[in-house]
Amino acid sequence: EDGIRDRSPSRGLGDVYKRQSHNITSLLSWVGGILFSIFIVFQIVGFMINDTTSENSNSIAVFPFENILENAEYDWLSDGFSRTMTFKISEVEKLNVIDQLQILKTIEKVQPKGAGMAYDIIARKTAEKMNINSFISGSYQIYENQIQITAQLVNVKSGVVKPLSMKTYPLSDLIQLQADVSQEISSLLNSNKYFND
Repeated sequence: EDGIRDRSPSRGLGDVYKRQSHNITSLLSWVGGILFSIFIVFQIVGFMINDTTSENSNSIAVFPFENILENAEYDWLSDGFSRTMTFKISEVEKLNVIDQLQILKTIEKVQPKGAGMAYDIIARKTAEKMNINSFISGSYQIYENQIQITAQLVNVKSGVVKPLSMKTYPLSDLIQLQADVSQEISSLLNSNKYFND
């Protein structure tokens, strides 16, 4: 009759099935949204890590040169060489050169005042702490009217050392000498001989 509702089992089961299908569809959409969000987050994090790795791959720092004979009259050359060289190699586009002030601050943390530590160990520990890929360490020794300057490139991760320069110069016009040595090393680093492994 017209006034009697249709309570057939097939219709009731159909309604239940539709509700369950709707709930499952909503659940799948919700899970899919979460998975997509997670995917996007991982993509962003991966990009940031790759970008940082790429940036650090050619990061380089110049450490203060060691005054081997500890001639106090020429102590100023230690920072003189490193600052001049930092300026010159910063002109090499493929290198990310670390600021000298950051290096000096980190050295103070690595080697507290009064703590005796070998120069090479200080340089390596400082580079590791700053997550630097490579660093230039150098030294000079003065005898009578000559100065011998040595510089090398050190890969922090592998420990591989590549010689950059070892020359003896007349002890005259030390300002120009800093510029000349720095230019020579800058040209070497700009070649394909370095940073290709």
